[in-house]
Order: sequence, then C-alpha cells, then structure tokens
Amino acid sequence: VPWQATEHFYKVECFCFAKQKLEAGASTEMPLRFSISPDLPEGINSLTLSYTFMKFAGPVGEPVHSAGTMATNPSQPEGG
Repeated sequence: VPWQATEHFYKVECFCFAKQKLEAGASTEMPLRFSISPDLPEGINSLTLSYTFMKFAGPVGEPVHSAGTMATNPSQPEGG
C-alpha cells in the first residue's frame, strides 16, 4: 500500500516464496529483502506490507477441518 507504489517495489527474497510449517508456540525467522525504485511517485512517503498466514489445505482438493468449519485449497476450482 499504496497501490501506486506496486510497480516500484521489488521483492528480492521473501519467506512467502515457499510453503513453510510453523507449529503453535514456535518461532522462526522469516526473511524479507526488497528494493524500492528511485522513481517512486512524489507524495508517497511510506509503504505498508501486510501478510496473512493461512492454514494450508494440503494436496489439491484435500479439505482442512478446523473448529467445525471446512476450507479447501483455493487453487482447486469449486466442485472439482
């Protein structure tokens, strides 16, 4: 954020490039290296990155059961 900075922000290394397992109560280092183009539009004085950690559903189509709900792998088309 803001979206106008997207084309000027380059991830060089990111923990998000690979699937990782993090057990409850565990800690780990999650590297993030990036560069920002000097052509960043004027008026943009700060950038905000946010990540959402999700429970992986496993192989495509294999459901995850948690607290009475069911989620499927988002890469699997509905009904397929």
